[in-house]
Amino acid sequence: WQKIKSYAEEVAHVITDNQPDAIIIVGTDQWSQKIMEPVSNPIDSLYKKNVMYSFHYDACSHYNFLGDFRAAQRNIPVFVSEWSAFSFGGDSQFCKSNADEMLSDCDNKAAAPQVVSWCLWNWSGVNESSSFFENICGVENLSRYTDGNGRRYSDYVIDLMSGTICCPPPPCCEYWSNPNIIPTTESSLWHWDY
Repeated sequence: WQKIKSYAEEVAHVITDNQPDAIIIVGTDQWSQKIMEPVSNPIDSLYKKNVMYSFHYDACSHYNFLGDFRAAQRNIPVFVSEWSAFSFGGDSQFCKSNADEMLSDCDNKAAAPQVVSWCLWNWSGVNESSSFFENICGVENLSRYTDGNGRRYSDYVIDLMSGTICCPPPPCCEYWSNPNIIPTTESSLWHWDY
């Protein structure tokens, strides 16, 4: 965590110098699973209004991390930058109840008083159970994977999205061809989106 934190503090000033109100999502150690480390050792308070800490959760294999997730929510801003209702390998049974519990923890309640936003893995047509589509994006290609009660994973996700399904449009704007690149003099193993 100390290496991640040091790097985040190094680039945070560059980001906020360019965009003072930018949200900076900082990954945590062990594929963003060790969410408690920044609770006791957060990013410099100068960037407190900008920083959120990333948490990854795979319902079948990371259930034991939910306690840490709940505890972190009471102390630091958290963003679930990736979660799935499957194991971390992407191809397993559909663990709906574990996924439901994490999603419930993302809602505002006394046990974890912070509404937490999340990104779902995986909105693709890869041949594995965590894929929303079977082949390519389209209503006719929804996932065939089900939980133990016959509920399709794709239907579960559609319900989470308030009953709507949209395929991502092709790149259409200047951002994709000309992103706002923040200059740095060092290379890093960490990828920062901006």
